[in-house]
Amino acid sequence: MRIWGLSALLCVSFTAHSLTLEDIAEVYARKEAALGAYSVRFEEEDTFQRESGEEVPTKDVYSLTVDGPRYRIEERTFEPADLAGFETVSVCNGTEFKMILKGQDGAPHSVYILEKQTYERPSYVIDPVRLSGLWREPAPFATYGYAIDVQTIVRPPEARLEPEPVLVNGDRAWCVRGMVSFDEPNSGYGRFCHLWFSEERGFALLKCALYESEPSHEQEPHLEITFSDFFEVQNELWFPEHILAEWVGHDEEPLKRVTNFKISVLELKTGAQVTDEMFHLAVPERVVVMDDGRFYRDTESWRRSRKIGHFAEWFSEASGINLRQVRNVLIFVLVLVLGYCIFFRKKEKRASIE
Repeated sequence: MRIWGLSALLCVSFTAHSLTLEDIAEVYARKEAALGAYSVRFEEEDTFQRESGEEVPTKDVYSLTVDGPRYRIEERTFEPADLAGFETVSVCNGTEFKMILKGQDGAPHSVYILEKQTYERPSYVIDPVRLSGLWREPAPFATYGYAIDVQTIVRPPEARLEPEPVLVNGDRAWCVRGMVSFDEPNSGYGRFCHLWFSEERGFALLKCALYESEPSHEQEPHLEITFSDFFEVQNELWFPEHILAEWVGHDEEPLKRVTNFKISVLELKTGAQVTDEMFHLAVPERVVVMDDGRFYRDTESWRRSRKIGHFAEWFSEASGINLRQVRNVLIFVLVLVLGYCIFFRKKEKRASIE
């Protein structure tokens, strides 16, 4: 069984004297090893700001499959009504990212392609699995900073485990104070955070609070994420059915708590069966293509450009000549020749006038 030894480890009754940060890190390492490839379908409710400034509620349903650095995302919009029916399909095969945008009629109208050096952060879907603490390096895509890397956060010396458990939504929970780093781990550059782990549910994450500065007892968190209604996917491997993120608006007095997003997990499968075809997308005919930042008005012009690019790469590798540098030299020589011609043309005119 993939979750070898996980149940025995999580069923240990920790006390204030036996539980350590290393215990929590080990639990999450074993969870990640047990997870394997996974697929999750979930609903996300958020707000959408129009150009007029009006904020309207949105509802999207996502189907997400992740296999290491490979992933597939299918998104369909249900609200607001005037945007209902729009779909996107995104795939990453580990070296290239493609996203097809479909209109309300279901027909594709544009394709985005990104190369390997940028594929890690092309899409901004919030993955409930990663948000629940299972980071899974290498991170397959960005999540607006909401992904929670438990194994990094609980490392000393920045992290500190509170000596006594508390009750959080009826669960006996242990609190870890640490830092969410946006640079190197424990570099000091990031946000302070508090994490609460459920002892009864295999140290599943119950709550996360982020602070802009080192928090005091009176300080409200800048962002608070709560996890509720847990279900057991595998033996002692628990996931939340609902995730709610709230942030405190600092531009209003008194401080106003505003809902940022709400996630409802509809289905989750671990150890998912995946094929290479799931992470491949063929570019349709007669669509606008954006390839590595360059726009092409149709599929045919994009394919011609790719053929030229592939030939240039082959020629450079075979001959050892960098065609881009050759091009730059030729442009420089051309500019010099044009400048020379213009200068002497003016000189000849001046001589003829005299």
